[in-house]
Amino acid sequence: MKRPALVNCTAAARIIATIGICKNAGKTTVLNYLLASMHEKYCIGITSIGYDGEETDFVTLLPKPKVTVYPGMYVATSSACLEKTDVNYDLICDTGFKTPVGSVSIVNIRSEGTIEVSGPSIASQIKKVDDLMLELGCHKIIADGAAGRLSYAAYADASILSIGAAVSTDIEKVVLRAKHAVEMLSLKSYIKNETEDGLVFTFRGAMADKDLSAIMSEHRDVSVLKTAVVKDAAAIFINPRTYDKFRKKHGEIRVCNPIKLAALTINPMSPYGEWFDAIEFKSRIQAISSLPVFNMKEEQEVISEK
Repeated sequence: MKRPALVNCTAAARIIATIGICKNAGKTTVLNYLLASMHEKYCIGITSIGYDGEETDFVTLLPKPKVTVYPGMYVATSSACLEKTDVNYDLICDTGFKTPVGSVSIVNIRSEGTIEVSGPSIASQIKKVDDLMLELGCHKIIADGAAGRLSYAAYADASILSIGAAVSTDIEKVVLRAKHAVEMLSLKSYIKNETEDGLVFTFRGAMADKDLSAIMSEHRDVSVLKTAVVKDAAAIFINPRTYDKFRKKHGEIRVCNPIKLAALTINPMSPYGEWFDAIEFKSRIQAISSLPVFNMKEEQEVISEK
């Protein structure tokens, strides 16, 4: 049977990053879907950027979903998570990276089951863990993201953004937030001298609304291109209104480390008891981007038919 469509979007990628627009956006569902879809064909490595340490969601009081792993996979996780799992595994190595819940080790899974994944909280360390798992023979590595941590995605060959109804009970607000997130994650790479006819403003740290407002205030000539450059999308803290105004003033934002966004997924159900019409929600999200959009419930049904 033909592979599910979302898997096709990451077929050429060795390193895949999952990103959530908010907590409970359906990111872990995407991860479990990818593992279930690919584990029979590829040797897979899994890690995550940090760990929130909650077995139960603090707001909804619902159990947080765990990651289902299969024999032959490699997982980079902390000693505390390994102590809690019932999965059989062989210890491969200690990476030497420390986290609040113990040192991160790479293990080879020997039995199917669930495990909590807690990797390094620093993007450069995630990159080193990825390299170690590639050396072990992994064909594909999936780095599970965390809210507010995006730098790791710049190392990935493909990233998947999960958009959920948990953002708001107002579908308009969800769509607006999703549109802004897609725009920030799709910013083009900065190439030196490409904008030599305009003005370039380089930010070594974070860039906020006040920074773009200052540029617009000091350089009012709309005929002059104004390029704001940041390290990556994780360094951007601006609202949609400021960004739209900046673009109307002939401004643009470029990043040194672009993210390769491959697909969007939706979760029309919120753990807070609200939900959107799945068809309408998918249509509204599809309207804001040329990227493919997938309803994860439909994708999971494809897997269950296999």
